[in-house]
Order: sequence, then C-alpha cells, then structure tokens
Amino acid sequence: MKKLFAIALIVVALVLIVPGVIGYQAEARYQELVDELAGAGFQVTDNQYRREWFGAEAVTEFRLLAPLAVDAGASIPEAIEFIVRSQISHGPLTSQGVGLAEIDSIIEVDGEPLLGDNPAASIITMIGIDGTGHTRIRIAERELLQQPDEPVARFLGMTGSIDFDLETEKARFRFQSPGIRVQQDDRVLAEVTVISLESQTWRGQSGLMLGSGLFRIDRIVADDSDLGDRVEMQGLMLQADSSEGGERSDLVTVAVEYRLKNLKLQGQEYTDGLLRLELDRLYAPVLVQIQKTTEQIQGQQLSEAETGLAMMSLLMNRVPDLLQRDPSITLQPIRLTTPSGLAEAELSLQSRGLTMADFSNQQTLLRKIEAKASLRLPETLFQRFLLQQNSMQLEQQMVASQQSQGEEPEALDQEKLNEMATRITDEQLKQWLDQELVRQEGTDIVTQLTLAGGRLTVNGKEIPLPGQ
Repeated sequence: MKKLFAIALIVVALVLIVPGVIGYQAEARYQELVDELAGAGFQVTDNQYRREWFGAEAVTEFRLLAPLAVDAGASIPEAIEFIVRSQISHGPLTSQGVGLAEIDSIIEVDGEPLLGDNPAASIITMIGIDGTGHTRIRIAERELLQQPDEPVARFLGMTGSIDFDLETEKARFRFQSPGIRVQQDDRVLAEVTVISLESQTWRGQSGLMLGSGLFRIDRIVADDSDLGDRVEMQGLMLQADSSEGGERSDLVTVAVEYRLKNLKLQGQEYTDGLLRLELDRLYAPVLVQIQKTTEQIQGQQLSEAETGLAMMSLLMNRVPDLLQRDPSITLQPIRLTTPSGLAEAELSLQSRGLTMADFSNQQTLLRKIEAKASLRLPETLFQRFLLQQNSMQLEQQMVASQQSQGEEPEALDQEKLNEMATRITDEQLKQWLDQELVRQEGTDIVTQLTLAGGRLTVNGKEIPLPGQ
C-alpha cells in the first residue's frame, strides 16, 4: 500500500513539475518560430512573452513592407502592421496529444481579428518534443471590407497546414480556398474559383534556403462594363523550384514556369500558354551572403525607400562575384496557341568571363555575351503587332510636332492615321523579308538570331554590329 501511495505521489509530482520545466523549452521554440518569420521578411517590432507554470501568453508585433505599389494618385500605407496574440499550453499533455506545447493564435490588424470572431476560424500550432510541429489554419467565409454602395467582395474561406522541423529547418505548406467572389446585388462581377498552394522549403548544403512550390487557380472570370467585355481564364498555374548541384555543388539553379490552359478575351480564344524562365550557374556562397544581409536589412526599422536603396546597393556589390561563375538566363519555351495559329519564342543569354568593367565598353561586352533567340508568329499576328507599334509611334510624332510649333494638340484623324500606319507596316515587312531579317514559312513569320564571339547572325546571315 505504501509503495502504491509513493508511486501516486511521484506521478502527481511529475504532472505538476514537468509542465513548468517544459515551459522553458516551449519559450525557446516559440522564439525560434519568431526568428524564422523575421528571416522571411517580417520585421519584429515588439515581442513579449509571459511564461507561467502550465502555460504562457505571447504578444508579437510584426511589420511587413508593402511589396507592390499602386497608382501614383492612390494612397497606400508604407507597411502592413499586425499583432499575433498567442495562448500557449505546456505539455507533455495537450488537447492535440503528447507534445512540447500547443499554441492557439489570433492575428489582429488595426485592433480587429483578421479572421473575424467566427469560432470556425482558428490558427493552432502543435510543437513536438523533438522540435517538429504542425500548424492548422481554418478561415471561415466572410465579407471583406468595402465602401458603401460599392460591389461586395466575399472571401469563401480557406484551410491550410504547415508542417515544420525546427532542427533541420524544413517546412511544407498546403493551402486551399474555394475562392473569392465580387458581386453587386445579384450580379457576379468577378470570381476566382479554387485557389491552391503547395510548397516546401529546406536549407541546402551551402547554407542557402531552397524551395519548390506550385500555385494554381482553377478559373478567373471578370464581367464588368468598365472592362468592356467578359474575360475568362482557366487552368492558371505557377511552378517554381530552386536546387543546388548539377555539374558543381556550389552552383544553384532557379526555375519558374507559368501555364495557362485557356483564355477567352474579346471573342477570341487562346490556349496552352507556357512560359519557362530559368536562371543557372548562380554562385551559392554569394547567394547565402545576399540572403543573410537581406534578413539583416529586413530586421531593421527602415522605410520602404530606405529598404529599396539598401537592397539595390547590396545587389550591385554582389553582382561582380556572381559574374565570375558565368551565370545564364533562359526563356524557353514561350508558347501560346492563338486564333491565328501557334506563337513560339525562345531566348537565352550566357556570360563568358564578363566583368563589371566590361559594361562600359560596348564591343567588349558583346564579345563576352552569348545569345540565342528565335521567334515564330502567324503572319497576321506579326502584322497586327507591327501595326500597333507604328500607330503609336505616328501618334506620338504628330502630337510632338504640334507641341513643337506651339500649337494645342488637336484630335487626330484616326482614319488617316490608320492608313499611314498600314502603309508603313507593309513597307517595313517587305523590307525585312528582302533583307532576310525575317523569313516566311507558310503562313508564319520566323527568325533566328545568334550572338557569339562578338558576331551577330540573323537567319544565318552575319549582321555588322556598331563599331565593326
């Protein structure tokens, strides 16, 4: 009986003592999560952590610089600021099972919960004893803020998960949403249907954070009189990947691929769009330095303009080191099936011993760059692009001529302008065909360009470069 009583006392003692001991480890893990966010570009402006025996409370304020600008006349905040409030329950027993800690968080923007007060909205993070963990996010359907008498935007909710390993610095993200709908009364003006994101990140052997991801939108529809027509896109996809290795373990390759299954615009249908961009032979140690310095810059209390200048200075200082490994850029393939036929293009650039000093000498620069380009367009599409360009140039010249003579710009005779642009386009295309700058193959206009050793050839014919 005494032995059973002693065992019971030990169990009770462990139940009371262990959460307090685990609390120290839970705080350390929480700080690691905050540091990871800081490294990803979120500035931590304040971080308070109050640890108690069975749990803790944390309030962390973040600041994220606005990455995109809008119209010059629009007013946008310099940065987005938000607060993450977390209730932390210490293990070893939590509502999710055995673990180091469970974190229940809410995000506030301007004092209001970002996900609303709906109990169906939650952010719950579970951290295991070994440093692995997962976050489950559920956002309920809700209306977004809008001005009175304006169309109503409704976010249709989202579910997501983040699985991470703090020791090996690996993470996997999965998010999916039914989409967003904008409508006025009973009329749907725009709709984005089924949005999904899957990505993963890890730290490579070089110390560089690498990753891959796939972003998809099933369908986008816009039907607004301001647009003049209904626009519909289907099967929009963005895939990105970065990797190290290949011919040398210290070189990194970054590839981004865009796909579009179908686009309907102004009564025309475009299908099977594809564009792939690849950056190769990027020197990993330099990228690691750029990554670390970027994290330091983002961790400082800098304005958007100051951050931009600091990033520009950083890149300019590191470009010479990147050039030493002869990086390359490739756009291949570029492809789209148009109502007039298949449009295709390719472009590649490769430096060969290029230095920053060579940019001031045009002939040396051209000798140290290898380039290849090809283009195939249906003749009708080629003429249309050429006609649009000539029309814009003629209009600009006429307006400039009126202004140079001190006259007020007058309304241009559109019919006369079109006639002149059409004549110039026909003469220009004939001249290019005669000079073999472009060739005609069936109903297509094609051309191929090669630059190597300072010599330029177009369709197999050498073209003198400036200075030659």
